[in-house]
Amino acid sequence: MTRVVVKPLPVLYACQGCPEFGQIAREVGALLDRGGVAEMVWLGASPDLKPMRRFPIFALDGCDKACALRWLEAHGTAAERSYVLADRSPGAAQRAAQRIAAELGRPG
Repeated sequence: MTRVVVKPLPVLYACQGCPEFGQIAREVGALLDRGGVAEMVWLGASPDLKPMRRFPIFALDGCDKACALRWLEAHGTAAERSYVLADRSPGAAQRAAQRIAAELGRPG
């Protein structure tokens, strides 16, 4: 008999981005979403957006202002994990997505 272990797909809330820091959180979130590592929700998608009541929930921010984390907290939702992306060098989004996927034990 084959044993199947099902892990819930994390919901990753990516900050909207800004002129100062760009949209690296959205880029990383999209890579993780396409790779089947997490389901990305971009906070710039809709002003009426509300957090899903499904876990695990992660925040992904492009700077230390932590807009995604603060947005979740303002909506009464705690993030299980929070990531702040400081690297903006070429290839940074791909490297960050790979690190997060590896940390979660999910190939991405």
